[in-house]
This record gives sequence, structure tokens and C-alpha cells, in this order.
Amino acid sequence: MTKRLFLLLGIILLAVMLSTGCQKNTDSSNIHKDTNQKNYTAKKSIAYKKIKESNEIIKSIVPGGYESEIKLPNENLTVKSKISIMDGKIYRIIVKVYDENDSLINDHYISLLSDDNKKQKIENGVTALNTYLEQIISTQNYQQLQSLSRDEWVYDVFIKAFEATIDKALEQYTISIDKNNLNKIQAKSEKIKSIRDGEYTIQTKKDYENYFEILTLTISDGVIEKLKFSIVDGVKVFNEEYEKVFSKILYKEQCRNDLAGLKQYVSEIITKQGMDDVDVITGATWSYDKLKYAYDKAIENALNKQ
Repeated sequence: MTKRLFLLLGIILLAVMLSTGCQKNTDSSNIHKDTNQKNYTAKKSIAYKKIKESNEIIKSIVPGGYESEIKLPNENLTVKSKISIMDGKIYRIIVKVYDENDSLINDHYISLLSDDNKKQKIENGVTALNTYLEQIISTQNYQQLQSLSRDEWVYDVFIKAFEATIDKALEQYTISIDKNNLNKIQAKSEKIKSIRDGEYTIQTKKDYENYFEILTLTISDGVIEKLKFSIVDGVKVFNEEYEKVFSKILYKEQCRNDLAGLKQYVSEIITKQGMDDVDVITGATWSYDKLKYAYDKAIENALNKQ
């Protein structure tokens, strides 16, 4: 009898605990729904291999994720944007817009607005923002993004934020030199003169050490005006900071030698308008070989487009 009584009490207690637990779980679920909102204002992504279009500026950017934050006092907004680039394609864009109180503008934010006019304006703005993201990823051409007339303010805000992020991405490279920083061009090349004005970018395939190169030539009036070159290890750019991946002084010094060599090589390419007369520097053959391989590919690519 006692055992049965204890068993009955145990069943009742368990039922009460489960009942209470279900109630707590329900509350917890509601809290979760309230707090687990989208942590962005707008987002668009696609597998980069599915993107067919290209853009010379984007192609010149080292693969990776780039973020920026700008404050727009006139609109009382702060905009954070992140762009992910792989194989010369923008494949993901995330935009976060914050109001004057640093509150993230998203679906939850909109649902709490009591002013119908403001609510409609922001809803239209977020819809437009998502449209812009889709346009950029599908066309890869942010320079000719079409403004949606009813949401001009969103267009202005987005373009400012997007260009700030692109500018930050463009700062990542190994070396960039233009003819204005050099002495007078010593000779002209018939091959270069046959190439139409424009920017020509190539990205080489990864080698056995996981390195690849990105090279952009800017040609105007039959002359190479600018050369931008990057050696990339995965997503790490070979630059002054790169030597930190090595612990041995010998390797660090080799990095410095190759960087110093690149400065001379690229300068000579512009002044001599080609690589035929560029001399190899002892101790900087690794960077020379990579530059020459990429340069030859870039010229071949440019000639094929004529």
C-alpha cells in the first residue's frame, strides 16, 4: 500500500513538473522568437560559381570578406556593410542599418513602429535595399545600379556604404604603381599600342603552394599607365605584413627581398612598357617569376579582347 501511495504521488509530481516545464518552454519559445530576429537589415548571397557576369574592378580585389561602417548624420543613420568576394565575384552582401538610437532596423524593428507613414517608408526602404543587393550580385555592376525612384534616400545611403566597403577592399594588394610616380616612359611598345584603352585583369590558378596572382593593367593611349599586382596565399595578401606568418628570420628577409624586387620590376614594366628588358634581381627571383607569369597572361588576355 505504501509503495502504491509513493508511486501515485510520484506520478502526480512528475505530471506537475512536466506541466510546469511545458509552460516554461512555451515562455522560453516566445522569448526566443522575440530575441532571435534577423541580425541584419538586408542580405543576399549566391554560390559564386553560379555567377556569370564579371566586373574588372571586382576582379582586381583579393578574395575575402570586407567590412566598413559609415555614419550619415543627415539621415541619423549608421550603416555597416560586409561584402564577400571569391574568384573575382561578389557573392554575398550583408547590410545593417541602425537608427539614431543604435537600434538595428529589421523586421522586428518595423513591427514595433506605431507611426504608419514611417512604418511604410522603412518597409519600402528595406524592400528596395534587398532589390539593390540582388541587382549587384546578378550583374556585378554596382556603378550602374538603377535607383528605385520612390526610395531615393535608400539608394543614396546604400551606395555610400557599398562604395566605402569596396574602397577598403581595393586597398588590399601587394603593389600598385602608376606612371605619374615615375620618370618619363623610356619606350613604347607596338603590342601595347594595339590594345584598346581600359582595365584588364587576370587571376591565375593556384600553384602547388596555394599561391595565385591577380594583376590589373590600366592602358590609355597605347601606354601602360598603371599596374596593380597581388600575390595571394589563400586569402592572405603578400605584403609588408605577410612575413608575420613565418617565425624564422631567414624567411622574413626573403619576403622583404621579394617585395623590394617587385617595386623595381613593376616600375621598370611601366617605364619600359613591358618585361622584356626587366632585369632579375638576385634574391628576388620568386616574385619575378610570379609577376612575369601573371603579366604575360594579362597581356594575352588583353590582346584576345581586341
